[in-house]
Amino acid sequence: MKIVQMTEAEYRALPAMNATALACLADATPAHWSHEIANNRRTPAMEIGIALHCAVLEPDEFAAHYAVPPDCDRRTTVGKAAWAAFQDANEGKTHLTAEDYGIVMGMAASIHRHPEASRWLNVCEMREVCIVGELGGIPAKCRLDMLDQNSGLMADIKSTRHRATRSECEMAAWRLNYFLRLAFYKRMMEAVGLPWNGCSTIWVESKPPHCVNVLPVADTSIVLMQRSLDRAINTYRDWIRDPTEGWPMTATELGLPSWVATSLEIEDH
Repeated sequence: MKIVQMTEAEYRALPAMNATALACLADATPAHWSHEIANNRRTPAMEIGIALHCAVLEPDEFAAHYAVPPDCDRRTTVGKAAWAAFQDANEGKTHLTAEDYGIVMGMAASIHRHPEASRWLNVCEMREVCIVGELGGIPAKCRLDMLDQNSGLMADIKSTRHRATRSECEMAAWRLNYFLRLAFYKRMMEAVGLPWNGCSTIWVESKPPHCVNVLPVADTSIVLMQRSLDRAINTYRDWIRDPTEGWPMTATELGLPSWVATSLEIEDH
């Protein structure tokens, strides 16, 4: 296991177990993950999120990766010339609409203006930290937003379409299996010999006024995810063996959800 410098494209191209795979496999089957891979499409929201990370974590690199196309009518001679000039000057760059560019810049500015978010940016000087190697004999990789290598503190940037209240952020984190992702990051950091001293999340609203909320992650939330992480890793092993495998053929009974059963038991008493 080692820390390496990689571009986002190089990291994505590296075939290895990652947090996205495990977040899917935590409550799915190898067949589900195979479908995700085969139908992997970047949504506009994902593109904005990736651009935001670049704008905040690698601002000097932003112009080298993103460009806003000119507002021109490509059916006209003038428009065709303007478009051709833009393509020549921005070959290989990701295009952002003027609206999306404004959203990204607005969110990035809000993060930099926020006192606590700025403090984390200053503390965690290592950005886009890639850890690659093997975990339990399986090729594995992860990419941390921000890290202080000495203290073991890390921070993560998250955008939300909703207001960044604690309750909204908790629901989003649970829905996206974010706590399991953090458990994986912790295990990868420990495997490379880095200390783990906790994580804070920097949530920013994708709609104006792009308010920011910095929320430390409870250590107990990550500890409680260790068994779920182990199960997800085992399912990843199953995926390596048979990527078409669906739900197991076991004679399990269908019963009441645990919260319903608990509620009925309380009523009986």
